[in-house]
Order: sequence, then structure tokens, then C-alpha cells
Amino acid sequence: MKEETHIENARSDYNEEELLLLSKKNIDHFGKIYNQQYDSIFRFVLRKTDDDELAADLVSEVFLKAMLAIKRFQYNGVPYQAYLMKIARNEVLAHYQRTKKRMVISIDETNLREILQNEVDVKMEAEKVISLIDLLDEDEVAILDLKFFEGKAFYEIAFILEKNESTVKMRYYRALQKLKEKVSGQ
Repeated sequence: MKEETHIENARSDYNEEELLLLSKKNIDHFGKIYNQQYDSIFRFVLRKTDDDELAADLVSEVFLKAMLAIKRFQYNGVPYQAYLMKIARNEVLAHYQRTKKRMVISIDETNLREILQNEVDVKMEAEKVISLIDLLDEDEVAILDLKFFEGKAFYEIAFILEKNESTVKMRYYRALQKLKEKVSGQ
């Protein structure tokens, strides 16, 4: 039996579902998930905090909560990273509610300009691009953020935001339409 466990531990090519099952049996395997996902979750949180220390603290909470809940986690085909982003988003929102501060949205101007050029088919100066974000509500910004900056599919965004997939798609297209109308009117 010990030899079997050693062979199991030697493998490094587990798919996500296998790694989650192994982590449920032996929490030591959760370290592999942590190593695979840390950087992307950290970047996700950092864009919402613009503070390295705060982001690191919040990401620690994310992984602690995920690790403590691993036995209850049910794999449903949605990538585990979406589950972690859902926890991260909730941690960030809770932080801003506790501190009564407004959430930071750190968006790379180049990426936003590229989105507008590809999705709305316009060319704009950086200052005007950033000012357009104020036209959108929190959910619309979150949807665009997850779609473009995190590269998430609509079903993953729906999972993270706890919304219906068709609602996410509708809000996405409405947000793009708002931006297009505002840009066309200038």
C-alpha cells in the first residue's frame, strides 16, 4: 500500500479533477493546486486592490477557505480556477465593505483600448477610454473584466458572479452597446 501511495505522489500530470479528488483524500495534494493557481488569483485580486500586501493577504484567505472547503467541493465541470476566483471576488468585496472604501479597478489601458477596437470597433485616446468605465455598473465592469482580462468563458463568469449564463451574456452585450453608443455620440 505504501508503494502505491509513493507512485501516486510521484505522478505530476494529474488532470484537475484527479488532483481535486487526491486533495480530498490527502490535503498535502492541495499544495499542487496552490502552486498552479496562485499567480492568476493574485493578479486577479491585485487588479481590484492595487496593493501588493493587501492582495497577498486576501489571496491567503482565498486559499485557506478553499483548502478548508475542499472536502465539500463538488466538481461540476467548471474549472477550479473559477471557483477560486469566486472566493477571491467575495473576499475583495468583503474587504471593501469592512473598510467602507471604494473598490479599485486597475485596468491596463492598452488592453481596454484593444477591447474597444475589437469589440466596439473604435479608436480612442487613453483618457477617454478610461472615462468610459464610469458608464458601466459594477456587474458590467465585473463581466468585462472576467471576459477580457481573465479570458473566462460565459459559463465561468456566470459561476463566479452567481448569475445565469444568459443574464451574463445579455449584460455583456448591453455593456458593449453602451460603450459603442457613448463613443459614437462623441
